[in-house]
Amino acid sequence: MGQIVRAHCAGCGYESEDLLLGCGEQGPAEYVPGHCAHCKAIVCVSPRPRLRCPKCRRKPAVFAPDAVFAIDTELEPEERVPKKHACPCCGKVELILEAIGLWD
Repeated sequence: MGQIVRAHCAGCGYESEDLLLGCGEQGPAEYVPGHCAHCKAIVCVSPRPRLRCPKCRRKPAVFAPDAVFAIDTELEPEERVPKKHACPCCGKVELILEAIGLWD
């Protein structure tokens, strides 16, 4: 089972399309979030066989495994602090990767 994630930036209003991360029952590939400097977008990439942006085929930077902010955590609302990342559009460190659902 995988996560559906959406990236959004509070600085410029950038919002990614829905990213299907992890792996479902359909195949062995596991997808991770990546940052493509050429496309200026957050994309979903598979590290195997080669790490490539699905749009331009260039090599994107991959986010750390703990980059996604899960809403359904057991922490109290005031304790939930999402990790912020550099936005592909404006460059400000205001981008949040937020889990919005599950896929299979």
